[in-house]
Amino acid sequence: MTLLQMKNVIVLYAQKDSKYSNFLVTQNEIKDLTYRGNIDKFIKVGKNYVFNTSKDLNSYDSITKQITTLSNAAKNLELLKVNDKFYFSQDQSSKELWESDGTILGTKVIEANLGTSFFKTFNFNSFGSLLHYTKSGTEVELWEYNSTTKNQRKLTSLFKSSSVGFKPSLIYFKNKMYFAKNTSTSGNELWVYTDLISDTKQEVISEAQIARFDCTNNVIEVEEEYRNANLIFQFYDLSGKNIATISKKGISYLSLDKITTRGQIIFCQVTDDKVYQSLKIVY
Repeated sequence: MTLLQMKNVIVLYAQKDSKYSNFLVTQNEIKDLTYRGNIDKFIKVGKNYVFNTSKDLNSYDSITKQITTLSNAAKNLELLKVNDKFYFSQDQSSKELWESDGTILGTKVIEANLGTSFFKTFNFNSFGSLLHYTKSGTEVELWEYNSTTKNQRKLTSLFKSSSVGFKPSLIYFKNKMYFAKNTSTSGNELWVYTDLISDTKQEVISEAQIARFDCTNNVIEVEEEYRNANLIFQFYDLSGKNIATISKKGISYLSLDKITTRGQIIFCQVTDDKVYQSLKIVY
């Protein structure tokens, strides 16, 4: 039995009445999705449950009870959910970038040719209504797409030649976007982009001493005054990709045994309502 779980919903591959199939289990129904292959990506967008099997990207409408195929070229799928939409890439030689609301009419191409370097980078990231992604031709470029206006624009060139194994990183912090860029004069550099206009307000919070990293025991030890607080731990690798998000309340420490490996360097942002702390984890 293969199991995927999100809030109040389970997707599993199991046997029922001598038949093996994929099933969607909610509080109100058990839906036979039919056997379409192994499901390894599963999200909810509005009233639609979106999942992939093999190279197909499918959507189950919880109101009409109908299953439709949004794409038949979604092999090696990467999904990014943003509010009532999500983004994915068609697995064509040109690597097309698509936006979808979970319906056929609401599934449209944003970029027809991302180039070969797309999945060697940070995939795509979002800030409110803005989506940032890379595309390559003679250069590796950083682009911005506005999901409200449906406009897109090139922000900068990250590297002059896509044949060189340059893997840019990108992260948002305090309403700014930080990213890596390579120049012929100075090599790899850290750049900041401040012209972020978002439909989603991001509150500015202040820094505080919430916790510390205990490298001997491989745990994050919470300071005493925050041990009854509802803390959010967000972990990122060196490329800026979020690798884990954990919410805990009333703890004195958080074990990292299932998150870190020996010799790995990651970063953790700990947040409690209006304060935050950034930690560098070297185990």
